Parts: sequence; structure tokens; C-alpha cells
Amino acid sequence: MGDSEKSVRRNAAILLTQIDPNSAKLFLSQIADLDPKVREAVAFGLEISGSGDESVPSALTRLLNDDVDAVRKQAAVALQAYDRVRAKKPASP
Repeated sequence: MGDSEKSVRRNAAILLTQIDPNSAKLFLSQIADLDPKVREAVAFGLEISGSGDESVPSALTRLLNDDVDAVRKQAAVALQAYDRVRAKKPASP
């Protein structure tokens, strides 16, 4: 996920979620990586895999304060996607 090409990082995140539907935990474990490219890929990975994990919103909220603009933007997109998915799910009885 640390490749210099954004498309490679995105494809790696997509493939990881296809291999392991519970990949949100892996993405969460990389959220503080020193490489901003990895943090951006983490936010994207959480966007496509994290709708069932209750720790995702707080992790993405932390990334909204990242020093790197691309990480903040991807975190915002991911957080909006998380909110949309959660809003569509029926409430538990």
C-alpha cells in the first residue's frame, strides 16, 4: 500500500477487501503509518471495507486532522460513505 502510484494503492485496497471481507482491522492497524500514501490508502480501504466496524468513524475522524491534504480529503470521502451505508441499514430491534 506504499506504492508511489495512487492507482496501485487503490487496487491493492480493493483486492484486499475481496480477499478478506474483514480487512477493516488490517487497515485500522496501519492508520498511523509514517507514509501519507499509506494513510490515504487506509482511508480508501476503510471506505470500501469498514461499514460494519464501529471503530471506523473515529479512525477516519482522526485522519481528518492529518497534515497531508490528500489524506484529509480521502478520509472525508470515506466518512461520508460510511455514514451513507449506515443510514441505509435497518435499525436493529
